[in-house]
Amino acid sequence: MQVNIRDLMIQSSGALSENALMSFNDNSDIFSEMMLALEMLNHWEMNLIDIEQNVVLKEVCYDMLSSLYISAQGMYRNAYICLRSALELGLSFIYFVDRNYEYLLWKVNDYDMRWSTLKDENTGVLSKKYLSLFLGEYDVQELVESVKAAYRMCSEYVHGKFQYMHTMEGEKILYQHEKFVTWSSMFLEVAKIMNTLLVIRFQNVANNFSEDKKLSLKEMLVDYQLGGIVI
Repeated sequence: MQVNIRDLMIQSSGALSENALMSFNDNSDIFSEMMLALEMLNHWEMNLIDIEQNVVLKEVCYDMLSSLYISAQGMYRNAYICLRSALELGLSFIYFVDRNYEYLLWKVNDYDMRWSTLKDENTGVLSKKYLSLFLGEYDVQELVESVKAAYRMCSEYVHGKFQYMHTMEGEKILYQHEKFVTWSSMFLEVAKIMNTLLVIRFQNVANNFSEDKKLSLKEMLVDYQLGGIVI
């Protein structure tokens, strides 16, 4: 029997839209919190527009929005994949800001960014030596461990390990409240991590934000004992 692709797409679209409506109706407070976190990342992107590497930060915002959108439709594994990409690109943005040569090579596809490079204890974005250039004596161990844990969890979905696969529970794409809430916690964690790293690297920019934006940043930074770096 020949499959009518158009009818199949219409049917799938209707099911996904229904999932999204249930997601919004059941989790309006969570969506509001996530949108505020995403708005802060967009605010960073607009305020760092003069930096050439800003195109990478734009992609971070796109990945975060994509994750939110497809998770609302019930595609949770794919949503985690977008979060991992956002985290990796977010750290890459900061890495490239201070390593323009690698950025230029990356632009012409002559340099591959690797997670092992970003987390390198001596030369990576997560190295204490690098972060101390902007923080002084602040302890960043909790932040570093949070970044690694978030990346590790998102990677479980990327690599398709059995217990993280979608199809083990059925092939239909359905809204599942528990899975949505678990994913949303990771979304907020990745957003908090990215906002924190951006504050660390661009403290002068953060301190020129409006008071409400600075208050939001301080609330995120407190979780890593870094609340004092925003004036």
